[in-house]
Amino acid sequence: MVIDAIAGLVLLVALATVFARAHYLQTATEVSVQNQRRALQDAQTVLLKLQTSSDAKATEIEGAKIAVTHLGKHPGGGEWVEVRVEREGRSASLVGLVSSGGAS
Repeated sequence: MVIDAIAGLVLLVALATVFARAHYLQTATEVSVQNQRRALQDAQTVLLKLQTSSDAKATEIEGAKIAVTHLGKHPGGGEWVEVRVEREGRSASLVGLVSSGGAS
């Protein structure tokens, strides 16, 4: 009877450990995905700002490292740029067409 109780407690502890680890991994994954989405949103915001204004502050977002790379001229006017954003260990990049005066 005592052995059955000990075996039950060992099984209970093992299951609790598995569930706690699974919960931790799920939470860590949620944070990682959230950071990835924020980086992508920041890249979209910067690209939109570059497309709609020539403001030098278009490439400044608090908490994000932003790099704009000029890829070349478009035959119809404008310029191709790549916007790369790094935020909390996650990165995202977008390529878009901006007016020649919009990319700085």
